[in-house]
Amino acid sequence: MLRENAPGEGLDELRRMVIEAAKETRPVVKIVQMKSPDTIVEAARELEKEVREQEQEQERDQEQEQEQE
Repeated sequence: MLRENAPGEGLDELRRMVIEAAKETRPVVKIVQMKSPDTIVEAARELEKEVREQEQEQERDQEQEQEQE
């Protein structure tokens, strides 16, 4: 987990944790260069949006497969 650091020093560790978690859940994820807490929030929102889009694509693909069967 995150250890207590001077202000701003924990961002690199948090960035690594986010990247590892993203790799575990989705093998193909855009990695965003994070420089501040605001960019972390923006990156999380962008990732959430991309995950939603991927899920919608998967649902459409499954529906198309079912229609073809």
